[in-house]
Amino acid sequence: MSTEKSYLSFTLDVKRIFPIWFLFVGLVLAPYVLQYMALTSGEPVNYPVQREFYLISFLYALLVGLGYLLFYYKFAVLIISSISYKDHNLEFTENFFSYFVLVIAGVILSILSLTIYIPWFIASLNRFFTDYTRYKDSYFEFKGKGGKLFVIGLVSIFIPVICLGIIMSVLASVYKDELGHMSPIHMGQKVMLYQVATQIFANFFTIPLFYLSFKWRVNTRYKDYSFKLMSDFFPAVFFAAGQFFLTVISVGIYFPLAFLNLYRYFLGNIHGLGSGRTLRIRYELESGKDFLFIWKQFLLVIISLGFYYPWALKKMGAYIFAKTSLETRYDPIVLVETPEFPSATLYAQAFENSEEGREEAEPKQIDPTAPVEPTDTEE
Repeated sequence: MSTEKSYLSFTLDVKRIFPIWFLFVGLVLAPYVLQYMALTSGEPVNYPVQREFYLISFLYALLVGLGYLLFYYKFAVLIISSISYKDHNLEFTENFFSYFVLVIAGVILSILSLTIYIPWFIASLNRFFTDYTRYKDSYFEFKGKGGKLFVIGLVSIFIPVICLGIIMSVLASVYKDELGHMSPIHMGQKVMLYQVATQIFANFFTIPLFYLSFKWRVNTRYKDYSFKLMSDFFPAVFFAAGQFFLTVISVGIYFPLAFLNLYRYFLGNIHGLGSGRTLRIRYELESGKDFLFIWKQFLLVIISLGFYYPWALKKMGAYIFAKTSLETRYDPIVLVETPEFPSATLYAQAFENSEEGREEAEPKQIDPTAPVEPTDTEE
């Protein structure tokens, strides 16, 4: 059995992403700045301004929405084209107009269907960014279906919402009489604690959704490789819940290490099965060193009010990808064709072309004077 191992690299051009990021941050912060200026001016707000408020809000929301669409497209394309493997970068070959038409149609259909179309819209977006991405001369292919995502959302959102509603009702009935005898300060503390607990429970309930949607998203092909997430449901969900719990009790301090642990766990369980070979993704985690590096970038982003984000993204991406490798294992075992892995074949050509395969194919010289070892039947 032979193994080939190569590392990824990340070469983001900050000069290309910073103007887009700067405009996006400006759009997000603009209403808060205008509101602050209006409150500090001391001038009363008259009725015509209040009457036009809804129109202005709608136009602003439309402007922010268009800005977000442009930012998301440019951001995704720059990230894709910054990923390199064996000195070859990924390439995205479709234009913004096709993306814009896809998004507008998806938004309209989602509104008309009362959000039912959203899973198919998400599948279309994933297919757009996957199917128009190529490495060398071959394109990736997204195999996920909108109908399956709809079922995932129905099961992992509808059921948790019912459970959360029951928990909230029980807590409300327990503290109903007690709240009536509390002071305003004590009541405010109880309400705040109740809201925080509800938010934490809601986040815990979204972990199965994260696992199932990620598994759905990984379902892709490249050439004869079929990529699948092979981890089982309960081990993956419990592992993610543990990382989330450590992040909560550490008041967010543990978050960088939680992210890296999840990154290593889930990517490490992605298998790409081809003709006689298996592709695995590995991340070489150094807990202390990685934790300090990521936290340093987070702090710089916070101190700079977000403007340092493009540089932080470049440094974190380069750091993480430099420790992420793709391992290709050539295996001479007999592979059985299945609907999920139709490319698996018996005695794959990839193994035959590998060094180990060539060694096995070479005829061996037999020494007639050498003693013959007895077999089990002869003994």
